[in-house]
Amino acid sequence: MHAIQLRNVPDELYIKLKKQAKQHHRSLAGETLWVLEQQLAHSDYSRNDVFSEINLVREEIQKKYGVGDSSVTLIREDRQR
Repeated sequence: MHAIQLRNVPDELYIKLKKQAKQHHRSLAGETLWVLEQQLAHSDYSRNDVFSEINLVREEIQKKYGVGDSSVTLIREDRQR
């Protein structure tokens, strides 16, 4: 089994998690694992969903502003200066 160490947990989040752990009669680590498992089990957001959203935003930007120069072209021009 693997271990995870969290640093810089905001006080509010820590207090909420600790209270929730007490209500569920779990340790802080046990509650943290449970929350992670629940979140990941209900996460139906796949990589394809993310790319689809990115493409939609890209299309909206292109409609509004047109198609710009390729970043490769811009970088090559910049290097030649």
